[in-house]
This record gives sequence, C-alpha cells and structure tokens, in this order.
Amino acid sequence: MLVALNLYNRNFSENLQELKNYGLSQARVIAHDPLLSEQVFKKDIKKLTEIAQKYQWGGEIEYISISNTHGIRLFHSKGYEIGHKIHSNKIDEIAQGKEISDVSEGLYGRVLVKARVPIFYHGRFIGIVSTGISYPKFIEKQKKDLNEIAMLFIAAWFINLGISYLLIRSLRYRLNLMTPEQIEKGFVYRQYILDSVYEGIVAVDKEDNVVLINDAAMEYLDILDADIRGKPISDYIFNTDFFSSNSLEELKDETIICNGHSLIATRKPIYDKQGHELGLVVSFRINTMQTELENKMNQYAKDKDNLRAIIHEFNNQMSVIYGLLEMRRYDSVLQYINTEFSTRQNDVREISRMLPVPDLAAMFLSKRARAKELNITLEIDPMSQIDSKLLPIDIQDITCIIGNLISNAFEEIVNSNAEQRVVSLYVYQSDEFIIEVADSGRGISEEDVDKIFERGVTSKDGDNHGIGLHLVKTLVEQAGGRIVIEESDFGGALFIVFIPLKICSISKQSRYVEVD
Repeated sequence: MLVALNLYNRNFSENLQELKNYGLSQARVIAHDPLLSEQVFKKDIKKLTEIAQKYQWGGEIEYISISNTHGIRLFHSKGYEIGHKIHSNKIDEIAQGKEISDVSEGLYGRVLVKARVPIFYHGRFIGIVSTGISYPKFIEKQKKDLNEIAMLFIAAWFINLGISYLLIRSLRYRLNLMTPEQIEKGFVYRQYILDSVYEGIVAVDKEDNVVLINDAAMEYLDILDADIRGKPISDYIFNTDFFSSNSLEELKDETIICNGHSLIATRKPIYDKQGHELGLVVSFRINTMQTELENKMNQYAKDKDNLRAIIHEFNNQMSVIYGLLEMRRYDSVLQYINTEFSTRQNDVREISRMLPVPDLAAMFLSKRARAKELNITLEIDPMSQIDSKLLPIDIQDITCIIGNLISNAFEEIVNSNAEQRVVSLYVYQSDEFIIEVADSGRGISEEDVDKIFERGVTSKDGDNHGIGLHLVKTLVEQAGGRIVIEESDFGGALFIVFIPLKICSISKQSRYVEVD
C-alpha cells in the first residue's frame, strides 16, 4: 500500500502540473493572436468579443477571460462579471511578462486551476488572458486512478504471497527442511572448503556447464573471469575431453594436457539418489613444478648475462668520457654524449616501430647489448611488422620463443669459427604469425634436426642447460604451430616458426620464461 500511495502522489503531482501547463498553453495561444491583441489595445469590446468567441472551447477548459492592465474583465466566455476586477493579487508580476498558474478560488466560491498569460502589443503590456479548469473534477479523476492502482497492488501482493509460500515450501523440502540461515552458511562453508584445497576442482553438469570451481582450478587453468558458473566449460578449457560428461568413466591420476599445462587429474561421475547421471567432478594438480623451477633459475642466469652486457657497454662509454675529460676535450665529451644519445634514441624508435609491444622491444634491445659484447651483429629485418592487438599467443610466450631462438643463434656463432658473425630477426603477420631467426653459425645437419628440440640437448657444459629449444617447440605446438629449419643466407641455420593467427590478450601472464 505504501508503494501504491507513493505512486499515486507522484502521479498526482505530475498530472496537476500537466493540467497547469495545458491551461497556460491555451491562454498563450489566445494572448499571441495579433488581431485580438489589437482590439484589446483599442479597447474595442465588440470586435474583441467577436474574435474571442471564434475560439472553440472544450475539453477540460471551463472558461476563458480577457482583462485589461488593471484586471478589469473585458470578455468572459460565459459572460460572468464583465467590467469587474479579476480575483488575483499577481497582476504586477503578470505585467512584467510572467505567466502564472495556480489553484485558487474563483467566482461563486469554486476552486479552479487558473492560468494567466500577459498580452503584449508592440512590446507594451495591455492585458491578461485567463483560463480556468475545474479542480474538483481533477480530484475525482485522481481518486478513481488511486482505486485502480490500489486494487492492482493488492492483487499482485496476494499473488506474490502465494508464489513465495509455494516456492519456500518446495525449497525446504528439497533442502531437507533447512532454514535460510542454515542454507546460507552451508554455501559459505562449501566455498571455503573448496578454496582451501590445494588441488583444482571443477564440477560440470550433463550439458558440460560449470557447476562449481575453486580458486586453485581458476589459477592452474589461467581463467581470468570472476565467475564462470553456469557457462560451458569449453569456453575456458582447451582439450575438454577429460572434463566432458559424454564419458562417465571413472579415472584416477591421469596425465592430461589442458590449456597448455600438464596436469595429474582424477575424474569421478556424479549420480543422484535415484541413480540418474548429474555430471562429473574433476580434481587435478599441476605437473610442471620442477620444470617451472628450472625455467626460473635459468631466467635469472639469462638476466644476469644481459645485465652484465649492459654494464660492460656502460663502463666502456664511461671510460671514453673519463679519458676525454682528462684531456680537457669538453666539446668532444658533449659531442660523444649527444651522438650516443641520438644513436640510442634512433634504435629505440626504430625497434618500437617494427616491434610495437614493450615486452618484445625491451627484450630485443637487451639482446642487442649482449650481441655487442659477443662481437655479434644483431639486426632486425626492416620489413618486420606486427599488430599488438592480433597475437596468436600471449606476448610473454612470443617473447620467450624469440628470445630463446636468438640466444641459441648466439651460442652457435660463439662455438663456430665463422668470420661473419650475424643474427637476423624477421617477424611478420599474414594468415599466420611468422618468426624467422637466421644466424651465420655452423648450421644444423638433417640428422640433428629432431635431436636439438629434445630436453637436455645443448653444446654448453654443466647442468640446467638444453631447455631453450625444447621450450620453444612446446610453446609452438601448444599454439597449433610448426617449426621449419633451413639453411640461412649467412650459411648458418634459419629457424622459421609458423603460428595460426588469433586474437589474444597481451595482459595475460605466461607461466614460461626464456631459458637456455
């Protein structure tokens, strides 16, 4: 009922304002009639009456009145009290051009919604047009509307009450007569229990829609959406055979590849009390912890090499500056600094133009510093061009692939006796994402093509090597791509990577890093 009363009050105010605006609009039409305003100015009552009576009154307007500047009636549509002053104390405001609309008492004690509009003739105030609408009739109509609204709300309230009762009764029966507080606590406890489990847990129904998923599963499968319950599992998981209810075979500790990760998974079907199939639940744990640890250790070593190369180059530059300062060649110092600065800026601009992704450009610049330390020329094909919005895989994985291929090329050149020491990078997008890394090293024989991608195969001494090319192959194959090895124009090896193009967010973090 409170809602009905609030709705009635709002409609009452809006309808009353509409009524006032209607009265003003009718009075405004008459006041702007040039023939009528001329007769008011001339005070020709006969012609004024003839013009005013041509207007067709009807609808909610009960009367029209025209008066002079003192409020003396010159015309009344019903002939009431012509020559007498109108009932208004706002004539001075109307004379200033203000339009007045209010509810007040009129002739013979009747309550009316009155509207008064000034009449101007060549910019001079000469009279007032008044309209009147019955207020009691308006109130009667509003009461009728209130009764209709109240009946509708009462009917809706009873219907809602009945539906709520039936719904609560059905829910309590299905939930073993648990109270709402118990149900709420049960859901909270369940979610906290799931999130406290180290293993990932996913439950799907017969239509392969997600019923529940815990935080560990969201993290292991790189799912970024806040809530995927009720959505198809295939929208978030690649290679969904193990998660599909098409097969309800119970499996334990199976090794599967899902979203690019190796998992140890267990699957168990779900049945109701009548033995009907409801879906299945899958629990799994990550199977790459040792690999990730090795990758991180090798990445630290790689960062150390890159940093050492940068520091070495910086020390050389500082040595030159120090020597020039000792020789008091201050102009040469400024020229040297400006030249070095311009060279670095040009390098950054050129690299950023061809590799418009900060991660990739930064990696290439660090590799260039490392190449300079190894006396190797690292160049990028000027025809290289990529669109950062269209990437086949995460940008971190692309950076990992290119970085490892360049590091492998450096290693081949260092271990060779080639006079020409060059590594070239070419990156391009067409129907596929293409990466080419060419070097002037020893090349790769046909019998070694397959071996170099095996884990642990390397020309370096010590442990924790031989992972780089193995990781490159893993990332490329997970993306549905392929690797081709040919002889380069420099006489060494040419690695060509083809990855099918698709849209991928560059903000997603990769679980892989660049390694040897």
